[in-house]
Amino acid sequence: MEVAIIIGVAAFMLFALAYVTKRRFGVLGLALAAGYVLSRLWEQDIPLLVDRIGVEFVAVSSVTVMTLLVILLPSIALLFGGPTYKTKRGRLVGSALYAVLAVVFSLGALEYSLVLMGQGREVFEFLLANQQYILTIALAGAVVDIMHARSSSGGGEKHDKKH
Repeated sequence: MEVAIIIGVAAFMLFALAYVTKRRFGVLGLALAAGYVLSRLWEQDIPLLVDRIGVEFVAVSSVTVMTLLVILLPSIALLFGGPTYKTKRGRLVGSALYAVLAVVFSLGALEYSLVLMGQGREVFEFLLANQQYILTIALAGAVVDIMHARSSSGGGEKHDKKH
């Protein structure tokens, strides 16, 4: 199967999960950042852990799969709890941004496992070359999204002043 198709299917699945659960991009995006930081902290130990477990995959190395799991698991866990969007437009935009950000965070893990040629290679190299800018803008957007999230949906409760 073409690698681009596999990445596309994974991105679509993440988009669909975020859309169905209505979770906000800001929280999911920062969870992806946390997963990325964890993967970098443990990058020396992940191959040792994979060797101990002894799991092998056909298309991609076990180290790549384990690294992707470390990157994605914090955000996947937050798909089941946290702030939500109230509008369909917010859900669409937030879900799309989450899927794109997940792919961009995963590029480093995929870099040595993929054999790309032609236009797919050009797109991958462009994304890698601009990864720091894409991530900076996306994470700033995630922070802005969190700032605009309402902390409670109750809102109708008023407190009377006592005189």
